[in-house]
Amino acid sequence: MPLFGRRRPAPAPALPPSLAEQAAAQGWQPVAGPPFHHHAVDGIHDITRAMYGAPRQTDTTQRTVGDTTFSDAFRVSAGGRTVIAANAHTYIDPALFQAGPLHPDVAVCAVDLATIVPGVIVQPYRIPQILFLGRTEIGHPAFDDQFRVSTTDAGFVRQILTPDVQQRIMMRDDWVFWLGEYLFACVAKGRFRSLDELSSRVTEVLDIVTAIPGSVMPSQVDHSADELVARISRLDDVNDAIAFLQGLTTDERDRLARSDTPLAAFADVRTPEEALARFGALPEAQRMQVLAMFNRVDGR
Repeated sequence: MPLFGRRRPAPAPALPPSLAEQAAAQGWQPVAGPPFHHHAVDGIHDITRAMYGAPRQTDTTQRTVGDTTFSDAFRVSAGGRTVIAANAHTYIDPALFQAGPLHPDVAVCAVDLATIVPGVIVQPYRIPQILFLGRTEIGHPAFDDQFRVSTTDAGFVRQILTPDVQQRIMMRDDWVFWLGEYLFACVAKGRFRSLDELSSRVTEVLDIVTAIPGSVMPSQVDHSADELVARISRLDDVNDAIAFLQGLTTDERDRLARSDTPLAAFADVRTPEEALARFGALPEAQRMQVLAMFNRVDGR
C-alpha cells in the first residue's frame, strides 16, 4: 500500500534516439558549418521553391521566399566516395499555400565526383520548371517524356545520362537531381527522420552515380588536393582565379597539377598574361570546362 495513499508517478517513456544520435552510433561524422558550397545551396533553394510551388525570387517575393538552412548534416565514406546527407529548410510565407501551412523541407543526398561537371538539373515534369533554360533531349523518348534536363553543356550530359543511368533515374519521378562542380545531388520532399531512411537514400543515389561510365567520370576520387579544390570551389570569377594562381606555393602548384580540376592546366601560371595564353592554347573541351566553373546555372 503506498505511503499516505499516494502512488508514485509512472516513469516517463524513454525518447527514441535522435537522428544525430543514430548517425553517431553508426560512424557518421557531423558536418560543422555549411555542408555545401554556395552554388549547391542556390540549386537546393530553387528546387525546394519549385517543389512547394513558390514563385521565383524577385524584388516582390523577397519577403515571401527566404533563405535555405541546413540541419542534421552528416558525412560518410561509401564505395570509395564521400557522401553528405542533410535536411534543408527554406522559408516560404505560409500565405502562399492555399491548402494550408506546409513545411517546405527537403532531404539532400550528395555524392562527391572525381571531376568537375557543368551545371545540370534533371527534374520530373510533375514539378514546375526550375531553370528557364532550353530543354535538352537525351534521345530516349520514355526518358525525355518524363524528365526535363536543363544544362549549359548538352553534349557532356548525354555522355553521363546513358541508358543505364536513365533507367535508374526513371524509377524515381519524385526526386530532382542537381549536378554541379564536384557534386551529384539528389533532392526529395520531406526530411530524413531516421538513419534507415538516410542509409537507404545513400545506397540508391550511389547506385545511380556508379552507373556513370568511368570513361566519362572516373570512379576514384583523389583527395590529395581536397584543400585546393575547396578553395577553387569558392572562386566566383576570373579575377579570383588569377589571384588564386598567383598566390600558390611550389607544393600547392605540384598538387594542383596532379588534380582533376580544370585549373590543373594552369598550375605553373603566375601572371594574367600567362593565364590568357594558356587558356587560348587549351583544346576546346578543356576551355569549356574552365568556363563552366564561372557560369552559374541559375536560370538567368
